[in-house]
Amino acid sequence: MRNTQTNFTSNAYPPGSMLEFDAWKKAQRHPIVIYADFEALLRKSDEKCGSNHDASSNQNVEYKSIQKHEAISYDFIHWIQADDFYNDLLNNPNLLD
Repeated sequence: MRNTQTNFTSNAYPPGSMLEFDAWKKAQRHPIVIYADFEALLRKSDEKCGSNHDASSNQNVEYKSIQKHEAISYDFIHWIQADDFYNDLLNNPNLLD
């Protein structure tokens, strides 16, 4: 079986360089923002995920899952801009009906 792992490196930005956003004219106002974070355990797995025919070696290749994500917790924070319209919307969800 051939090695299918590939190491990716990026030469797009030299070490220590910084990116800067300067297109403020194109920015959009987002009055409601939700930040979410999920935590998961990585459990070892040996589950078969499928197979495929490799034309170069003329063999069937089986794929196995080596890890499984098991959700253990989540958290979120919502931020709403202090604007009368959005405050009214929160207090009266049927406002847009």
